[in-house]
Amino acid sequence: LRDPNPYEPGIYMPLTRNDIQYYNPVKIILGHIHKKINLGKVYYPGSPCGLDINETGKRSFLIVNTDTLEVVEKVIDT
Repeated sequence: LRDPNPYEPGIYMPLTRNDIQYYNPVKIILGHIHKKINLGKVYYPGSPCGLDINETGKRSFLIVNTDTLEVVEKVIDT
């Protein structure tokens, strides 16, 4: 862990490939990256609305069924 960035409150806790291999979670849903990425069990849902003038077009969000762990993507036009 490192000290928080004074401009972003919180604690920096990177998740490495080794962490994923060691802990072997069923699903990993992460944030912060605005662009949608699906890497098998690792999901970056992206931002459901554009946060920059260049972030236009279709966006999405994820719905996770906590009983079955099914992940469903909902696409919206922004």
